[in-house]
Amino acid sequence: MKNPHPIEEQYFRGNQFACANGLLAWGFVLAFPFILFLLADIKVAAVLFFIFFFILFLPISTTLNYFGIRDNSIVLRNHNLLWKRRQYYFEDVQTIIFERKAHNKLLTVVMKSGKKKQHQGASLGDAHWLSFKQALLARGIEVDDKINFEELLDPLARKYSRLMVQRLLLWAICTMPVSYFVTTWVKKTEGIIFLRLLVLAFAFAVCGYAMRRVMRTTSRQYERAKAERNNSGTLP
Repeated sequence: MKNPHPIEEQYFRGNQFACANGLLAWGFVLAFPFILFLLADIKVAAVLFFIFFFILFLPISTTLNYFGIRDNSIVLRNHNLLWKRRQYYFEDVQTIIFERKAHNKLLTVVMKSGKKKQHQGASLGDAHWLSFKQALLARGIEVDDKINFEELLDPLARKYSRLMVQRLLLWAICTMPVSYFVTTWVKKTEGIIFLRLLVLAFAFAVCGYAMRRVMRTTSRQYERAKAERNNSGTLP
């Protein structure tokens, strides 16, 4: 039921170009003219574009949701999929759960009917999640924060967050010459189109795997540093 006295909308968007998922999704789209120039084959480039659009851009875009509060409801929007909209009225919500699955932060809406809906918010930073949590609590919504965003905003977590960004930037810089070498080699190759596409797909897969390894390694280092701090009882 809509509120007859609407309040100002409040959104927690984040920045999709400041997160790994957003950079990965748009990186290929922005690099397409460069790939087309190197391949000099509009048919191969078009096939490659459509393949990666459906297996990379669209799936990753589904994780780039952001949230807000409007009137007496929680609203969901998406940075890239503009048609994606959800709305949950407070009176239908039993609790909101913030949880983590692998490296992804999730918002789980538990309805009073027993149904559960999960949504990723890859573009939101820890500060955005914490502000969203506080806004929900201020409106009397029960929140189960399994991630503990207050803890993530401590100095140690912020240190490793900056380290993560630095390593991803280094990964991007190292990937550029590799991508140039592979695409140049493919351009000079007289092989069949399938083989050329397969080589490009393999190169992208290796680069994606390297990025995930960087993220996992940094996360594990943070967990070890946090455990050592808790055991020693000292600040970072």
